[in-house]
Formats: sequence, C-alpha cells, structure tokens
Amino acid sequence: MKKPQKYLVNVVPLARLPLSGRQTFSYEFERELCAGTLVSIPLSGRFLSGIVVDSSHNFNGLGKTHPAECRKAAFRRSGIFHGVKLKKIANVLEESFLAPDQLELAKFISDYYVCSLGVVLKFFVPGRVKARNLKSLPRRQAGEIRNNAQKKIMLTREQQNAVDIITKKNNWKFLLFGPASSGKTEVYIHAISKISAGGGSQPKADQSMAGGKNQKSKCQFLVLLPELTLTPQAIERYGVIFKPEEMVVIHSKISKGELYSGWQKIKSGQAKIIIGTRMAVFAPFKNLKLIIIDEEQDVSFKQWDMNPRYDARTVAEKMAEIHGAKIVRGSATPGIESYFRAKAGEYELLTLPKLQIANYTSPDPNIVIADMKKEYFKNPKNDLSPLLVAEIKNVLERKRQALVFINRKGMSSFSLCAGCGILVSCPNCDRALIQNSDGYHHCPHCSFRTEIFWKCKKCQSMQMKNVGTGTQKIERQLKAIFSSHRIEVSDAASDRTRDSIEKTYADFMEGEIDILIGTQMITKGWDNPNIEVVGIIDADNLFSLPDVFTDQYGFNHIMQAAGRVSRPESQRAGTVVLQTYKPENPLYKHILNRDYESFFSMEIEKRKSLGYPPFLRIIKLVCREKTAEGVEKEAKRMYDEIISLKAGRSILVSPPYQPLVSKSRNLYRRQILIRYSGKLELKLKKILSGLESSWIIDTDPISIS
Repeated sequence: MKKPQKYLVNVVPLARLPLSGRQTFSYEFERELCAGTLVSIPLSGRFLSGIVVDSSHNFNGLGKTHPAECRKAAFRRSGIFHGVKLKKIANVLEESFLAPDQLELAKFISDYYVCSLGVVLKFFVPGRVKARNLKSLPRRQAGEIRNNAQKKIMLTREQQNAVDIITKKNNWKFLLFGPASSGKTEVYIHAISKISAGGGSQPKADQSMAGGKNQKSKCQFLVLLPELTLTPQAIERYGVIFKPEEMVVIHSKISKGELYSGWQKIKSGQAKIIIGTRMAVFAPFKNLKLIIIDEEQDVSFKQWDMNPRYDARTVAEKMAEIHGAKIVRGSATPGIESYFRAKAGEYELLTLPKLQIANYTSPDPNIVIADMKKEYFKNPKNDLSPLLVAEIKNVLERKRQALVFINRKGMSSFSLCAGCGILVSCPNCDRALIQNSDGYHHCPHCSFRTEIFWKCKKCQSMQMKNVGTGTQKIERQLKAIFSSHRIEVSDAASDRTRDSIEKTYADFMEGEIDILIGTQMITKGWDNPNIEVVGIIDADNLFSLPDVFTDQYGFNHIMQAAGRVSRPESQRAGTVVLQTYKPENPLYKHILNRDYESFFSMEIEKRKSLGYPPFLRIIKLVCREKTAEGVEKEAKRMYDEIISLKAGRSILVSPPYQPLVSKSRNLYRRQILIRYSGKLELKLKKILSGLESSWIIDTDPISIS
C-alpha cells in the first residue's frame, strides 16, 4: 500500500525570536498549506499560533524563507528531515488567514524596523473571538448623523482642482497642504466618492503591483487619524457617503470582539471605508484604492514604546505601493520631512488657500501673547492670565465655548519636599513624580505611586510643594472663577474608555461643555464653530526639550490649537491667548504671522547643518542594564563594534550618551545614535540583528534625547 504523501511546511511562530536566529521552523503535515494559513504548532514544550510562509513535498521547490543549508537535504516520506524527525502541525486554525500582500508588508516592517517577523505578524492576527453588543457608531444614531450631515457642499475651485488631480493623475503620492479651515476633509470625501463611483485613474503603482487584484470587488478606503478622539467626528463626516454597515472603526479602545468582527468585514470586502489610528495599517484589505493620512505631521502615528517600533505613515506608503493604491497626506503644518520631499517632487504638492464660501472668508484667528513674567509678580500661584480670563468670560456671556490647551496632565510638573527641597522622584525611574487630583503622586513611566501620606526619606517631612501646572490644576483654577459653567478635562487619564471619549466629544459638540481643558489630543481636527477662544498654557514648555525635533513639535501644536477657532461657520474671528514667560522667543514670530514657510526655511537649514532628517536617516539604539556600570560597559562595547566597520562617510555614529530619562523601570539606559544615507549597510544590519533583548532598536525615532 502506498504511503500517503507528506509535506514540509515552514511556519513563523507568533512570538519574539532573536533576530540572529531562525525566524521560521519546519513541520510535517499531510497536505499542502498555502502561505498565510494560521496554524497551531508545538515549540519549546508549548503550543503557539504561527503563520505558514510556504510548503512543498519537493524540498527543492521551497521558497527563499527556508534556511539555505536545509535546501540541500532530501525530505523523506518517513518524516525524517536532515537527520531530525519533524514535529507535526497540531491544528489548522484558518486557511488563507493572511493575504500575500499582508505577508509582504509584514516582511517589509520586520526588515525596515529590524524586528522579529513573528512579533510583526502578531499585529496582523487579531484575537479570534465573537463580538457582543457591537458598536458601529458613537452615541448618536447612524441615521441621525447621516441626516444632519446631508448638506450639499459645493467645492471651491482650488478644492475641485485638488480632487481632480488626486483622482485623475497617474501619480500616487500627494501632500495636501492648507491652513486650518481650508477644507481638506472635503477634498478627502469628494476624492473617495469619485473613486468609489469609478471616476478615478489607476496609479502607476497599481499598474505594476496590483495587476492580479480582483478589480470587481468593492473599492476600499483607509482614513488614518493620529488620535482616537477624532474618530467620532470622522464617522459623522464620512457617514455622508457611506452607510453604517460599510464603515469600520479600528483603534485600541474597541473590544477584541469588535476588532475581530471589523477585521472580517474588511477581509470580506463588506467594509468600504476603514477609519482608524495607526493599528489600522495591519487590516486585511481586499481592494484598497486610497489611503488618507490626516494630520500627517503628528507623532502619534509612530509606535515608540514597544516592538515593532513602526511609523504608520511609512508603513502606509509601502502598503499603497503593494496594493497599487493612492496615498494623500494632509496637514496645515506638514512634517518637515514631508514638506521637503514634496518640494523635491517625491510627493505631488497640492495647496489650498483659506476657505471662501459664498463670498465669505473666515477671518484669521487673532493670536495674542500674554507675558506671564509680569503676572507672576502679581500672583505667583495663578496660572491664568487676566487676558485669558477676560476672553473666556466674554465668550461664555455670548453662549460660546472655550478650549484650554496644556501639554501636561495632573496637578503639577513636579514636586519638592518642603522640608529639605529635594525632588520627589520615582525609586524605579529617573523621573519626577506627578501629583494627581486623587492626592497620590504617580510616575509617568511605570506603575509606581506614593502612599497618600508621603514621607521624605531624607528629612521625614510630610509636606510637599508642587511646582508647575497640569490639566487638573488648571481645571481647579477655572472652576473657582467660572463655578456656574460646565468644565471638563480630556487627557489620557480622564478619557480611558471609548465611551468616555465619545461622550466628551458629543457633549462638547452639542454645547453641553463650556470649557474643555486638554492635552495635545484636543488640538487637532475638531471642527466646532462655537469655539471662540483658545488658551495655550505654558507655551514655553513645548520648546523646552533639548531635542532637534522640539521646535517642529511645538510649532505644530500651537498652530493646530489656533486652528480650532475661526472655523468656516464661526460668527466672528476667534482669539488665541498664548501664555509665555519668554515672549522674545523668535519662534513666536512665525506663530504670530501664521507663517509656515518661514518656519520651514529656518528649520530645514538647521537640519541640513546638523545632518538630521530629511538629509540623513536615524537609528537610535537604547541599551538597558540593571547597573550603571553594566550599561556603560555594554554601550561602549557596541559602539566600538559599530565603528570598527570603517564605513567612512556612509554612517555617522555618536559615542554612547545619557538620555534625558537615564533610568526607567529599574533599568539604566544609554543611547547610541546612528545617522546614515541610502540603505542600511549589510554589515551594520547584521550587527543590529545580533543585539540582545536588552537593546532597543528605534528606526526613524521621534526623539533623540
């Protein structure tokens, strides 16, 4: 009797594996499994999920992912391979779980960000659970949203020109640049509507990369947002052209069941528009035609705190190339790298002027500076200038709303012992503790918090002095002044759940909140014509970090916050009160003039002279060890190994230096900065791939301090 044919199947375990070792493992199975199949495999005494990358009964026919030395061996029907008896695949969980384009994207992320392929693939595999009590839209019903939004909007000539270029040209990468209230979202919506109706051209990337796609399947569109607080408004806006059942929302606050259900709707093609934060780039798109990256300058698109440390903007560009889709980045304050590439012709630059509707142009916001040095001598405990208080009082009397932005949560910046003056710091991290309104002092890096009755270890004093300010302290001061008005805080501490985020958004948009206080999450995208004053508390803090990227981030935050007033339907010009102790800061001149071009010119010259992006790329290596001596020794060893490559001018390597946070979670830290042009050298990449787990590899970091 003829023995049944056995197949050799190569699987990537969904686990973190050393980059210096094998990423795939060989198993035996009774039939061929296609690439992308989700399986259960035995590995190191336990069962793990894994993704099949290839399989064959003829070993010579295996793909390149299999180790080269094994391709020379013969596969016997007995299951003995290369002198070792292969283990069997325990179970096939779902065939064709990942599409070939997802596997290609995963390999790109693994290679570009120097990260284990198994860790990357885990992001493509949501938990396979059923969803209960699904929520497709925020508090208001879908029908109500659609009816309220069904306004016939006539595009301006500039908007229509942008839509025509995006949909008709063969180019596939665009940067849409226009000030706040210039109508960028309307361009997105009309471009999507036109392509959905079959009125768009096929980009060059589509002709070369996506020839085998099922062109008859429904078009799909991805809208990437930097903050999940922007999703309720996005659902309303895109609900004009899509039914609720055609929309899927992807972000970290939805349940595992909702995520898996949305994943299935995207994979089947039922979902036509996908609105999400950075994690949405891992979704299983069937016929992706257009990617929108709204507020493209925002650092929230970068995952910096865990592997893979990917940037959704970079991944989205690769995804557009793979799918043959077009991609549009949009911003009122584009990232320096993006604008540089647009001016160099890598992206097609589309510009929009201030929006004009029926011979009406919304006025520019009135940005004024409040010199807090003068106010400090009058009342050092007050963080609100009389100018800001007067402006808020004025708008509240007219039943309008105010937005107050401070880029720090909690009650203070840090605390000092009132007895001996030492800094109240975390015992596990090199960070000052921050007091919250609950009375406890919390560490922003780890889970440590003090007892309610804190005692100084040096002098045993139980008295502390809070220095600086945060969202909760500003809330207390505003409630003391405007006690009869509703004041709410929106930050990472207060908006922990999806329901709280949606409730805050709906209440503010419906006028139930008079003053909204928040961190950077409230400065972007919100289109509320009732906002007539924006207060920016402690603007100097935005420019205080000693980092090459700080000025760009500070400029963007302030300009985005200023864009919340003087919206197209506003009754009058809004006022932005910028509180500062350093009014002479030259950066404020660019802000007062709302002049992005002059700021870009200044910033790009600085980057060029220092050799930073976009002129050179960066990889930040972070060494973590349990002792100060250990981290110094290991960082020095790695530095010596890298410079021994003698790569000449192709790479620049900084000696190990102490970062701003030199200790985190009981681990001491040192950093090495690698700057290079072109592609990463193979010798250097081999060194990085061999790093132990104590090292962090951060490609294209958002900070070098």
